[in-house]
Amino acid sequence: LIPIVTAFTVAHSITLIASAYDLAPSVLWFPPLVETLIAASIVYMALENIVGTSNVHRRWIITFCFGLVHGFGFSFALRETLQFAGSHLLTSLLSFNVGVELGQLLVLVLMIPALELLFRYAVAERMGTIILSAIVAHTIVYSFFLILSNVKSICAASDQSDFWIITSHTRKSVNTISSGDC
Repeated sequence: LIPIVTAFTVAHSITLIASAYDLAPSVLWFPPLVETLIAASIVYMALENIVGTSNVHRRWIITFCFGLVHGFGFSFALRETLQFAGSHLLTSLLSFNVGVELGQLLVLVLMIPALELLFRYAVAERMGTIILSAIVAHTIVYSFFLILSNVKSICAASDQSDFWIITSHTRKSVNTISSGDC
């Protein structure tokens, strides 16, 4: 799992740094496309877990590609914060990426033993993988359609599709979903 997680981190580092240095597209349709691709990548991985067709060699390549997309997503979320980095932009980005990598490794250190216990005593590994992946896929699809309906209502209520209003409302929707207030 460590090569897969590291491939994801290296990939999102590439696009995050490229975006921070204004090497990413700046058209209004790009952020919604990235958000859609992020949701699709999570659902894809969940479905691949359910079908059981992945192998480790192919998984790290796919994860690297998805990491490229997620890096753009990170850049949209960090765009306002990075303005405070000043002349230390690269140091700030690398520090962020090291933190993400350490966070991912910490999650693995905690989840692998928990999943081993779950699979040993509660449910067979294959069935547990299917159930957990189905829950993840369902949650992402539900969240995506909820956010999409909020974006549509904003666009319908205004004469212009202002990107900042839409993304601000989208972030509020994601926070509402995450907090369980919906």
